[in-house]
Amino acid sequence: MQSVYQNTGIVVRIGLLTNSDI
Repeated sequence: MQSVYQNTGIVVRIGLLTNSDI
């Protein structure tokens, strides 16, 4: 379960970084 939450956090961070770049 923890791994799932960690993966979600990574995806969210990547999404935020992508939005910032755009």
